[in-house]
Amino acid sequence: ERGKVGPPLSDQDLVEKKNKAAEKKKRQKARAKIKKAEERARIDLETKLKNEEQARIQAEADAKRFRAGLAPKKAENACDYCGMLCKGRRRNQMFARLEYVYCTTVCVKKHQRDLMAAAATARFTTNKTNT
Repeated sequence: ERGKVGPPLSDQDLVEKKNKAAEKKKRQKARAKIKKAEERARIDLETKLKNEEQARIQAEADAKRFRAGLAPKKAENACDYCGMLCKGRRRNQMFARLEYVYCTTVCVKKHQRDLMAAAATARFTTNKTNT
């Protein structure tokens, strides 16, 4: 008796089975919709945080350039002193000194002089106030 197949499903049993399958499908769709919305929200948050971090880094770089007496940088391959865009040159092909890159050795020397003058002025003003 155990191995026997039960009686055929009645019409009511078939309807209940279909309804149960439809409910299951609805729940699956609802879960998928919620999961997709959560994923979208997570990606939006990550993008927002990434953009904020990039803006903070850019602001720090701009502040550093301002303190060094330089104009805001236009492009990656622009001279840090005169701001000229060096087309056809990558950053690693330009003249470098400290953390700055330059289009020519003339710009390197001019900026070096400016930095030395600024340092001397700062020393002079601090010595004058201490005495």
